[in-house]
Amino acid sequence: MKKIRYFLTLIPFFWMYQHYQTLNPFAIKGPAFLLFYLMLSILTYGIVLINSSAVKKSFPLKSNDNFNTLLVSLLLLLGIIRLIRGIYLGRPVGYLFLILVCSLFIAKQFIVCRNTLKR
Repeated sequence: MKKIRYFLTLIPFFWMYQHYQTLNPFAIKGPAFLLFYLMLSILTYGIVLINSSAVKKSFPLKSNDNFNTLLVSLLLLLGIIRLIRGIYLGRPVGYLFLILVCSLFIAKQFIVCRNTLKR
């Protein structure tokens, strides 16, 4: 069951392949990338929430906090790279910036909560 949760992050890639015949998130245009990134964010933070210690009391699951941190870091890195590329090309990046700010806030809360629960 634990491994199946991580395959949920592949759903946006399947959607992207079905609609755009590519698995490269940098090859799709702005609105499609925003939809892809939003789906990926929701699924990633859902998995992190399921694996967090706050939910472990109700559902005793064995989690790997390092893998959760890696998953969130890769998500943020993908968004930051796309943001820098959009700024460089002179594209409108307002919605992506807003999604990234929300993601950074959620990631910060995840790290603070994880450090508090470890003590």
